[in-house]
Amino acid sequence: MILLLGNTGYVGHAFVRHFDSLGLDYTAAHRDAGDLSRPDDLARLVNRTSPDVIINAAGWPGSPNVDATETHRGACVASNLGVPLALQEVVRERNITLGHVSTGCIYFGIREDGSGFTEKDPPNFGFTAPTAGLYSRCKSLAEQVLVQNPRTYIWRLRMPFDHRDGKRNYLGKLLRYPRLLEATNSISHLGDFVASCWETISRELPGGIYNLTNPGSVTTREIVAIMEAGGLGEGRDWQFFESETDFLQKAAKVRRASCVLNADKAVAAGLPMRPVREAIEDAVRRWEPME
Repeated sequence: MILLLGNTGYVGHAFVRHFDSLGLDYTAAHRDAGDLSRPDDLARLVNRTSPDVIINAAGWPGSPNVDATETHRGACVASNLGVPLALQEVVRERNITLGHVSTGCIYFGIREDGSGFTEKDPPNFGFTAPTAGLYSRCKSLAEQVLVQNPRTYIWRLRMPFDHRDGKRNYLGKLLRYPRLLEATNSISHLGDFVASCWETISRELPGGIYNLTNPGSVTTREIVAIMEAGGLGEGRDWQFFESETDFLQKAAKVRRASCVLNADKAVAAGLPMRPVREAIEDAVRRWEPME
């Protein structure tokens, strides 16, 4: 039995679709489950459902964007740190496998050698980074705690997208933002991500951290070019901020964690993460606008 936390969110609903497609037996935590950042409430839920696996997709990245985590700090800490800490206590006591949706937003930029950050690189935009926002700090600290358990999988997601338009879809965001920030990033196709997450568990791969971004990196302008070539946003007058400083002064409360992650571990494991441009082109080709 799989217990899924955060099933109604953008990422959680993708797990629901994937599990349904495979015919897997799972249950979702409902609103009457209580405060899942409280170990007692979480323990009652686990005792009632008796799962073999818990998947935590309940983290809150802020709405409409990460700036909201700076003004709703209690909600940010409870969902992104409180729930993982409670989970660590509960799964350790019951010997349950845990899959935790983390983020690549605990890094900024690239490594000194010009390559992407690996799972072994300590975060440079985490708990002690002076310019990191509260979201990145909480996610970084949660990883430090959870990684101590060998039966825990930590899956790093970045700027998720797929072919279904929506407020959380990164491609959809680009279509709606009046002005864009030019940056180089690793990003994650949501379908590839959840399929890869489940394979780490179903194939009993070693626990630990997995960078689950589509191999490679892209700039904002490169993504826009792919979208336009596929007829998405064609003819739009795309506007860009002059610089990151301009962006922070005019449109943001917190610095964005623009970064590149190394996906070699996922590739070597044979996880279904397609090259990033292939994944973007596929999403654009199959695009389903919001109704």
